[in-house]
Amino acid sequence: MRTDNIFGIDIHTGSHEDFISAIGAYLKSSQFHYVVTPNPEMVMAAQKDGVFLQALQNADLKTPDGIGLIMASHVLHTPLSQNRLVRVLQLLLEAIMLPFTQSRSKISERISGVDIVSQLIEKYQDGSAKFYFLGGPEGVAHKAQQILEQKYPKIAIVGAEDGGSISVDGIGENDNQVIDRINKSGAQILLVSFGAPKQELWMSRNKELLASVRVALGVGGTLDFITGKQKRAPVLLRKMGLEWLWRLVQDPKRIRRIIIAFPLFPLYVAVRKFSMLQLN
Repeated sequence: MRTDNIFGIDIHTGSHEDFISAIGAYLKSSQFHYVVTPNPEMVMAAQKDGVFLQALQNADLKTPDGIGLIMASHVLHTPLSQNRLVRVLQLLLEAIMLPFTQSRSKISERISGVDIVSQLIEKYQDGSAKFYFLGGPEGVAHKAQQILEQKYPKIAIVGAEDGGSISVDGIGENDNQVIDRINKSGAQILLVSFGAPKQELWMSRNKELLASVRVALGVGGTLDFITGKQKRAPVLLRKMGLEWLWRLVQDPKRIRRIIIAFPLFPLYVAVRKFSMLQLN
């Protein structure tokens, strides 16, 4: 798949089918792979944390989980006037007209972790691949397992646990025991739900130790969506890039995260775009 570099991270671009196909190829290999789902908040955090940036960049697959990344790609690939005032007006107009004009973005569509997991579960509900759920609040992984096993009687979920306490550096207090249980289970698909940056750092640190796993995915709050603890935005809002607003209404405590994604991320994109023009 093609990639577009957004501030040091080579974001992959393609359809949902392309990403599912790539993960299917990983399952047939003899090596470990890990998948991350960067969004604007994660990209911003990585600018101040080199270890996190490296963990994202070293991932085998990086899905664009956020309309902000599509807009960033559009702006970064838009030619602007040499006149400063005109440049500012151009950027404002581009932002306003983006939903109604042909995008210059090299990222074709948003690919969320929730959607990827849903499609993987649908594809491998026949038991042809073994899942392991790791992370989430206490009891959530087990509940997600129970719900999916009721819905898909043949699905192979060979383990589910919260993984214990995880530090901000992605180090778990019970890592040795957790990894031993994963390996003994024979799991091939590992869903890691510690939240960013913990899950990305955890996968990067432990990639040499997960013997049976062929693909690990950092999936954030996906298990909450499976259990119904969190409700997804209506399809129309998702297509309009407004899922962030839906989640903010559901959980007002997310306001700090929303501020990072908007307006701080668009402002950062504009500043970097101007800097690029000054260097040229």
